[in-house]
Amino acid sequence: MTKNKKAQKALDKLLSRQDYLVVQGNDLAKSFGGLKAFEQRVLDYCFSFVQEDDTANKTYEVSAIEVIKHFGLNTSGDSYERIAKAFKTLNENTALYLPTTLASGEKGIIMTQLFGRIVFGESGTVQFKFSEDAAPLVFDRQIL
Repeated sequence: MTKNKKAQKALDKLLSRQDYLVVQGNDLAKSFGGLKAFEQRVLDYCFSFVQEDDTANKTYEVSAIEVIKHFGLNTSGDSYERIAKAFKTLNENTALYLPTTLASGEKGIIMTQLFGRIVFGESGTVQFKFSEDAAPLVFDRQIL
């Protein structure tokens, strides 16, 4: 295998940014520093659904009204919009950069995100699933 010096330099630069590189499960929460307080609380709420025996293909479901009640919000349209926007932000702002080793032995980075999908239904249901790459960290199972 021949190394590409430019690719190696780019990889080294990414690997040196430890704030963005998640290497173990307990680093997961602090890797999303760009979230506002309410979005972080919604993320913590999502994590609270995870059970010890859950698998990477598990889809979680909650109603927006349950989320609203959990956070002590009014049941107004504004609260539904706030919940929808929080999930939208979680979908957009939870990028993960995970170190990996390719089958060839080459070091690399998996560029992925926390959620595999989030579905916000018109009846107020919210379904979310963690991405396959993030699942070992979410379920606190080491992938390295």
